[in-house]
Amino acid sequence: TPALVTQATVLEFLRRGLLEPNLERVRALLRARRDAMLEALERELGGRAGWSRPEGGYFLWLELPDGIDATELLGRATEAGVTFVPGPDFGGEPGSARLAFSFASPAEIDEGVSRLAGLVPAAATVELG
Repeated sequence: TPALVTQATVLEFLRRGLLEPNLERVRALLRARRDAMLEALERELGGRAGWSRPEGGYFLWLELPDGIDATELLGRATEAGVTFVPGPDFGGEPGSARLAFSFASPAEIDEGVSRLAGLVPAAATVELG
């Protein structure tokens, strides 16, 4: 059965000692992508928006400037070739968004943040608590 094949594959992976090296490889990839997103956000939206600085995981939270609704912004962002999940989909505030960095390359992240920032009015600022 498929479950037994998967179990046998995982068992062999563990027996060969491949788990730790693979975890380190994945951590390094995710760290580079997270850092690329943090750097792009600072460059493109520094002083205009706020964001979380995750120590792990696959995404971060963006706090948009006052008056900008993430759900409304999503339509324009999609037209610009950028996507995110509005915070209200997870019970967050209307001006929050979840940005994933786990799948895109650092270059794609850089371009996506640049496009997204272009949709946020230059005069907008977020009041950070």
